[in-house]
Amino acid sequence: MRTDLKIGVVGTAFSAAGHDLRALETVVTGVRGILDRLLAVGLGQQQLSERLKRQIDYRIDFAQPPLTLVVAFELQQTPTLEELGGDESQLAAQLLALLEGALELRGAVAKQLDGGEEMHLSIADDLQSQGRQAVSVHPDTGEVQIHNARILWAAQAIKASVDRLIQQVDGERIAYVEFRHGRQRCRLEPRHQILLGRKKEELNTDLEIVGRLDMISFSTSRGMIVSGGERLAVTWDEGIRQQLQRVADVDGVIFNARPVVDHKRLHKEAVGFVILDCRHPQESLGL
Repeated sequence: MRTDLKIGVVGTAFSAAGHDLRALETVVTGVRGILDRLLAVGLGQQQLSERLKRQIDYRIDFAQPPLTLVVAFELQQTPTLEELGGDESQLAAQLLALLEGALELRGAVAKQLDGGEEMHLSIADDLQSQGRQAVSVHPDTGEVQIHNARILWAAQAIKASVDRLIQQVDGERIAYVEFRHGRQRCRLEPRHQILLGRKKEELNTDLEIVGRLDMISFSTSRGMIVSGGERLAVTWDEGIRQQLQRVADVDGVIFNARPVVDHKRLHKEAVGFVILDCRHPQESLGL
């Protein structure tokens, strides 16, 4: 039996005049990563076999905007498929339910972590729960309860693919990506960027660092300042690139910098610096 799952993609990168190849590659790679892993979770497998992958047909409809990816499942009947939904006619709906539940779970967790609250997760006993509410948050304790264990598995399995896709969903070039089957809808849009966690925070404090700019990559605006035996990760705006090129690998330069904290990291590289200005005292003295 055959059933189709459609993914609509809307954005300025996709129009009647043509499609941006990089944006198209991002969407196709992200969608395939998500669906392949969701199908493996739904079938109770760590990953899809090559035989199962050959039974999934990915097609792209370029006829008119919005760009549409059509995914057709032609899976042979298996015991695990019977447990999942009975036949392929329910498979797309089950995969969308897993995706929706995984996004709901990660959204609940991200909201609590962003608010600085302590995180508590629990899983209900009914592993085959088919209720529409996949996740609930207790208003008093803040406990996040998962009503289907497959939701947690799905959230972990598709995290990398979802994150890469969400990073590119900016509301313009890729306005949103919508998974749909019949009346069922699940949309990835800019509001889901909360799932990526807190990003870099530039602190409102200026520091002076005396040292040498080392390990420089001017093409990516990254480098290291060697100061007092420490190596400090730094970046800078394009406007001071030429100024920094003149003092590269020179000792005794005074850098005016601002600390940046990356909340997604938990080690010493979480703190870096943005160089705002620099000066070389010896040069000004003619030495």
